[in-house]
Amino acid sequence: MDERENPVNTPSATTTKERFKGFARYHFTYSFLFLVFFTLVLVVATLPSLPVELLAVLCVISMLLYFPLGMLAAKRRGWTVPTLQGACLAILQPCGVSVLWVLLFPLIDGAFQIYAILSVLFAAPSSSFFIFLLASKPSDLLSTMYLFGAALLAAVLPPLLFALGSFCQAKRQNFSPEG
Repeated sequence: MDERENPVNTPSATTTKERFKGFARYHFTYSFLFLVFFTLVLVVATLPSLPVELLAVLCVISMLLYFPLGMLAAKRRGWTVPTLQGACLAILQPCGVSVLWVLLFPLIDGAFQIYAILSVLFAAPSSSFFIFLLASKPSDLLSTMYLFGAALLAAVLPPLLFALGSFCQAKRQNFSPEG
């Protein structure tokens, strides 16, 4: 058998389902760890009065960490470089779930507390980032358009950054379906 016909140690192409499951696992684990960390920071912050700027930096960093999480997932799971269609699906599917969650909020009448608790539990970095965006805008200028835009940004950034990080790592590993 010729080595070019069946390369050794070349993983099979990563499916969209594997990428989606990988994102979900890493997202929920990271959300739980972030929630514990952020709660500890808030508890400590109540004692010496932590500056708001530091909390803002933590919220922004919490979102940016999705990029290295995507790299870690691709490295640990041996993900391959996706095709253009696979890359689009790897970004759009989790974004669709996140955006659907954001769009369902106005439809849930009288269940704001349950919605907020679930959002904080299962998407703590996004929730804190959204709260930071709301707090950074003066209340007299707070409009429905800004509220919707902030919610969509908080929903789309995690899957987008995670996917981009995983693509970058797969390219570094030189795992591509074409060889």
